[in-house]
Amino acid sequence: MDQISERDSHFELLQGLFRDTAGVVGEDFLRAMVRGLGEILESETTFVAHALDTPPSRVRVLAAWKNSAFKETWDYDLAGNPCQLTYDGSPTFIPCEIAKEFPNKKDSGYESYIGIPLKDENAQVIGHIAIYASKLRLRDDFALELAHLCGLRAEAEVRRMIAAEAERAELQNLRDHEAGRQTMFAVASHELRSPLSSVIGTLSAIQIGVFGEVPERINDYLSGALGAAEGLMQMADDVLDEERIANGGTALSIETVPIGELVGNTLAPLQPGAEQAGVTLETVFDDATLPLACDKGLMQRLLSNLVSNAIKFSPAGSSVEISCA
Repeated sequence: MDQISERDSHFELLQGLFRDTAGVVGEDFLRAMVRGLGEILESETTFVAHALDTPPSRVRVLAAWKNSAFKETWDYDLAGNPCQLTYDGSPTFIPCEIAKEFPNKKDSGYESYIGIPLKDENAQVIGHIAIYASKLRLRDDFALELAHLCGLRAEAEVRRMIAAEAERAELQNLRDHEAGRQTMFAVASHELRSPLSSVIGTLSAIQIGVFGEVPERINDYLSGALGAAEGLMQMADDVLDEERIANGGTALSIETVPIGELVGNTLAPLQPGAEQAGVTLETVFDDATLPLACDKGLMQRLLSNLVSNAIKFSPAGSSVEISCA
C-alpha cells in the first residue's frame, strides 16, 4: 500500500471511530472507544482503567474490549505489569517480546503493548489506555498516533466520571450524616419527654401549693423553671415532628385504647397549669370505655396541644370542657 492509500485508509478509520463516539459520553463513550481501537488496530485486548489509590498501585478497568467482545470490569495490581510504566506520565511503547521484560505475560500470547496516560488538571496520572496485540509494531505505527488522540478524549471522560463518583460519595455521606443526626435527635427527644413531663407536673404542683404555700420569691423561680421545662418539651415535640416529616410522614402505631383512659392520661399533666390559671377542666363522656383505634402517643399530643391552648386563652374562673361521644 502506497503512502496516499494508507493515509486515506487511516482517515476513513478515524472517521468511523469519531462518528461512533461523537454522541456518547462517560462509560458509553469509553466502551465505544475501546471497541473502535481494538478493531482498527487489530488488538486482542484494549481497555481504559483509572487508579484506585495514590501513588497508583492498583487500578480498576472501566471499559474493556477483549477477543472481539466487551468484558466485565475488574481490578488489578500494577506491579509486574507493563501498565505500570505508563504511570510515570509518558506514553509507553513496547514493540515486541513483552514477556522478556514482564515474565507474567509469557502465556498471554501478547507481543506488543501501547500505554497512554490519562491525567487530571494538575497533570497527575489518574488512569491509562492499554492496547495489547499479538503482533509486533513499528515505532512509527499509526497505532501510536491514534491511541494518543483517543487518550485526549478519554482523559476528559475519566475526569468527569471520577468527579461524578466523588460527588455521589459526598452526597451519600451527607445523607448518612443527616440521617444519623435526625435519629440521634429523635431518640434524645423520645427519652426527654418522659422526665420532662414529670418535672413539669412536679413544678406545677409545687407552684399551686399542693405541698404547701410557696413564698412569692420562690414562686418566681418556679415560674422560670416551669417555663424552661415546657420550652424543652416543645422543642422535643418539634424535633419528633421534623423527623416524621423527613421520613415522608407519620408512621402510625395503631392500638385500641378506652377513650376515657386516653383523655385522662392527656389531662393529668395539664391539671396543675389549669388550676394555676384558674381554669376548670371538665370531661363529658357518653361512654368512657368506648374503644378508640389510634396512635396513642400522637393522639395524646394532639389533645394536649388543643387543651393547652384552651387553658392559655381562657379567662380565670372559666372552664374548658372536653366531650367525647
